[in-house]
Amino acid sequence: MSNTVWKESGNTTLANKIFYINKALHGFSCMYDTNLPNIFLLFHTVGTVLGKAEYSDFLVVGQGSTVGAQNGIYPKLGKGVSLLPYSSIVGNCIIGDRVSVGIGASVYEKNIESGMVVYREMDGSIRCKFKQSCWAQQHFLIDI
Repeated sequence: MSNTVWKESGNTTLANKIFYINKALHGFSCMYDTNLPNIFLLFHTVGTVLGKAEYSDFLVVGQGSTVGAQNGIYPKLGKGVSLLPYSSIVGNCIIGDRVSVGIGASVYEKNIESGMVVYREMDGSIRCKFKQSCWAQQHFLIDI
């Protein structure tokens, strides 16, 4: 709503108020001037922070996830990217199409090829492997 108010009226005072109400009520932080994609799905938004990255359609985001900048540089996310609960993508990275970032996994200033799953091993290390279908695909009735 704050994004629509800002785009249609330019009223930053009202857009800020709506942003802060949404943040307080839902624990979701996404500034009104962030360019979210046209098609996206948010699950249980508590603790989620979506910064001013470059997003593409069919984005799926779970609770506690973060997309943020490092030294003022935000990531670029491809089509069909999923952030499962408590995952993050931060800094100068290009995330390909149909990438799933698993529970608790972090991508920090690293490019990820299309079709990959990023996951955390039991020892805490972050790994990637190719997977035929992405997690986002189960939520949309169109091929991603």
